[in-house]
Amino acid sequence: MAGEALAVLSDQSESNATVIFKASDTIVKDLTEMLLPDDEMEIGYLTLMLLWDDKMKRGCTISAAEILENLYIRYTKDDDHLKKLTEAMKDVLPKLLREILLLLPWKRPEKAEKETDGGKLSAQNADIESQCSVASNNKQNNLAAIIERNVDRKLYAALLSLSATIFEKLTTNHKDLAQLDDTIPPFRDPAFSFAGKLKEVVQRHSERPTANCLRILKITTRMTISLINLEGGCNGEDLESLMQSLLDASKAMLELEGIMIVCSSDHSATKPVCILASLVKEAQDLLEKKKQAQNMAATPALLMEAS
Repeated sequence: MAGEALAVLSDQSESNATVIFKASDTIVKDLTEMLLPDDEMEIGYLTLMLLWDDKMKRGCTISAAEILENLYIRYTKDDDHLKKLTEAMKDVLPKLLREILLLLPWKRPEKAEKETDGGKLSAQNADIESQCSVASNNKQNNLAAIIERNVDRKLYAALLSLSATIFEKLTTNHKDLAQLDDTIPPFRDPAFSFAGKLKEVVQRHSERPTANCLRILKITTRMTISLINLEGGCNGEDLESLMQSLLDASKAMLELEGIMIVCSSDHSATKPVCILASLVKEAQDLLEKKKQAQNMAATPALLMEAS
C-alpha cells in the first residue's frame, strides 16, 4: 500500500518528486535494488518473477518501476538528484530490455534442425526424427501455453513502460541505439532487431483482449514512435512489419477499448494520445514522413549515378 501511494504521489507533480528526493538521499538506489536486487543478479530474474506466486514481491516491483518512471518524467532540475537518477536509468535500461525483450516468458521454442555427419538424414530416420520432434514440440508448446496463462502482465507492463520512458529520453539517434544494442548480450544474436522483438510483443498481446494487454500494446507503440524518431539511419523491413502488426492489433483491440472508454470515469482516457488506434496512426504517419524524406534525400544521388 505504501509503495502504491508513493507511486501516485510521484506522478502528480515535480514538487512531489522534489519532496520524495529530499525525504531520502538513497531513494534511487533503494528503488533500483527493489527492481534489480543485485548488480550481478542471475539472468532471467525478472522473467521468473513474472511467473512467481508471490503477489507482495511482484507488487513491490511494480511500485518500484512506477516510482522510478514517474521521478524520471517529473523531475527536471539540473542537480545531483537528477544526475544520480539518470546514471541509474542508463544502467537499468539494458538489463530491463534483456529480460523483457530477449527472455520472453511466453516465447515458444523454435524447432531445432538436425543433420547427420553425411548431410541429410535417410528417409526412415527423418520420419522417426520428425515424429519425436512433433511429440517434443507438443510438450514444449503445452508448457509454453501454461506459462503464458500465468504471466503477470501488470508487472510486465510496468517494466515495459519504464523501459519505454528511459529509451525515449536516452536514445536519440541510431548511434545511441547501436551502443545500447552492444550492452544487451549475452542473448543478442546477429538477427536481433528492436523492431523485430517489439513485433513479437505485439503479436503475443494482440491475441488477448484484456486491459493489461491493451496497455502493453500502447507502450509498445510508444517505443515504436521512439524508434521512428531516431536521427540518422534507415527504416528497414522489420520496422515496416512491426507497423503492420500494430495496425492489426489496434483493430483487434478496438471493441475492448471502446467498452473501456464508455465505462471509464476518467475523461483523460478519451484523449487521442491515450487511444491505441490514435497512437498507431501517429506512428504510421511519422513512418510515412520519414520514408518520404529518405526518398527525397536519395533522389539526387540516384540522378548523379544515372548521369
